Amino acid sequence: MTVRWKFEAGRLEACGPSGDPLRAWMATEAIGLPLAALLNQSPDLSRLLLWPLLEPKEGVTERDVLSSRQVTGHHSGAQDAKSPTG
Repeated sequence: MTVRWKFEAGRLEACGPSGDPLRAWMATEAIGLPLAALLNQSPDLSRLLLWPLLEPKEGVTERDVLSSRQVTGHHSGAQDAKSPTG
């Protein structure tokens, strides 16, 4: 599904191929305009916001979204470092 994002009158809207709104959020102009541009350039990010509306064959599945939220456990360790005094 092709989704087109737009910002109008304080609303960030995702529109389907026919131009019908799929979902909308209230947003300020400072956030809404650049976010619409970003989402139009990043279909994967757009699908993450809209996955409940998409057919499984068309976008990201619930499993994909849940697995992307898993914590990798990777960190610098700087905060966990202990002094070698004993």
